[in-house]
Amino acid sequence: MKNLVLAGITAGNNGIATSNAAISTNLYLYNGTAFIAKFTPNGQQVYGSYFNLRYGIKRIAKDDAGNIYVAGDVHRDYNNSGPGTLGTHQQTVIGESNAYVAKLNGNLQLLWGTYFWWEKTDMDFRVILMKEEHIQEI
Repeated sequence: MKNLVLAGITAGNNGIATSNAAISTNLYLYNGTAFIAKFTPNGQQVYGSYFNLRYGIKRIAKDDAGNIYVAGDVHRDYNNSGPGTLGTHQQTVIGESNAYVAKLNGNLQLLWGTYFWWEKTDMDFRVILMKEEHIQEI
């Protein structure tokens, strides 16, 4: 049996973050922020962290190596210094709203994260992975 990774949005500040969390406090209490958590096949939580994306993590995918990809969107008032990493496409929020995509390892530690800006503020997108010249949504 495999572990379960759960991602979404919360307006609370209790019961998600574990002692090894990358972000242990919901900085946007009552307005909602993203979270990500990992559970064993027996339902024991082994990791939980806030992710500080305003509207939550909207898509999640896994590659064959066990890496996790997340996508969501951010607003400049929420994430003007968030987890954009050096050397990626866009390290900071541009304009009002941006899409966000990140790669985490199997232990949910951030490997890289980047923003993507476009003028449209109503975003809908999917995380896809390329595999042997095929595009697969996971």
